[in-house]
Order: sequence, then C-alpha cells, then structure tokens
Amino acid sequence: MPSTFNLSDVFSNLTGKQKETITLLAEGFTSKEIASILQVSESAVVQRIETMRNKTGGLLRKELVREYRQYLSEQETDTDQPGCNELTGKIFHLQDVDECADREPRQHPQGEMELSDSMEFIVTSPWANDLQPKVVPEVLDGRNAGLNRWLAACGLAVSISAVMLVLLSVAGELAALI
Repeated sequence: MPSTFNLSDVFSNLTGKQKETITLLAEGFTSKEIASILQVSESAVVQRIETMRNKTGGLLRKELVREYRQYLSEQETDTDQPGCNELTGKIFHLQDVDECADREPRQHPQGEMELSDSMEFIVTSPWANDLQPKVVPEVLDGRNAGLNRWLAACGLAVSISAVMLVLLSVAGELAALI
C-alpha cells in the first residue's frame, strides 16, 4: 500500500472533476447517484474512480475513500480557521407583554366567525325514512328482553330449516318423477 505522503500528493494533484467525484464518493453516494448529481454518465464516473485508483496504486474503492477522508481531515486540521462561530455572550431581549396588549386578540368571539352567506345543514340523513318504527317492538323489549329475542331467533332458524326440508323433499319427488 502506498505511503500517506504519496497519497496526499496524489489527492492534491487531482483534477476538478476527479475531486468532485471523490468528494461525493466520500459522502457515501453510489456511482449512479454521483452520475445524476454531476449530470454525466455512470461510465464516466466509474472511469474517473478507476483513474484515481490507478494513481494510488490500485487501492480498493473503500480504501481510497477512507484515505481521502483522512486526507481531508488532515487538511482541515492544518488550517487554523475555527469550525464554528464564536459565542457572542450577548443576551437577546424580548418584547414586554404590555407592548403586545393593544393588538387585537387572535381568537374572535363566536358571532364574528360566521360567514355572511352561511346556511344551515340538515342534521338527519336524507335517506332516513320516517315510516320505519324507531323503537323495538314491545314483545322483544321489557324485563325478559334477552330471553324473548333469543327465542325469536331460534324460532326463525327452526322455521327456515323446516321450509328448506319441505323444498328439498319436493325437489326429490320431482326428480323421481322424471
């Protein structure tokens, strides 16, 4: 593997297109993403990366990226510029509450919020029919409502079964006649 000094010389002598390609590669973008960002073909991006790999002695892509990140971190530490702005130590003063008191309130009374062309909507659904009874029949309601409803359900089930048996016997007799 080439020494770090040689790699820093290689990285400092890269062309502008190679630098922007390796920078995007170091940020974790794939070849396709780099190609779309730089608006070039993917093969052009791969060719740039292969050229850099050949200049560095055949390093793998991830090793090339790792070395380039290390090169960038060394370049940042060499410059004596601070990474962030210094704190000023000043305190920000906010407006007093009394200055905002003369303004209109954000929430208006209910009467002021009505639209001038508003109309009432019908609360009941239009498909509701007044002809249908609104309560359960008295037979199924009352003190023994649960028992009465259960007996009604059982009676309906038995009557449906009886009708089905009659229909099946009629169908069997008709089949025997034919």
